Amino acid sequence: MSDKVFLNSNILIYTYSATEPEKKLIARKLITDNLTFISTQVLQELCNIVTRKFNYFDAAKVVQECSQNSLYMLTPNLPFCRRAV
Repeated sequence: MSDKVFLNSNILIYTYSATEPEKKLIARKLITDNLTFISTQVLQELCNIVTRKFNYFDAAKVVQECSQNSLYMLTPNLPFCRRAV
């Protein structure tokens, strides 16, 4: 049974880590074993980070991968915000 998990940009960054293999494994397992959600803000943070680490082509590939890879995008609207508070 999978849990609903909201991912922050750190978790997504660790899925591409070359220097933190243990964290990379945990992050990938978290994503593959659960129903995962991200927000547009998380994608913006991810983009900001990866454009400093990778060239723009590779950064765009990472952001596209993360936005399409079985992740559910949360788009805030008024009912959504009311439920959150």
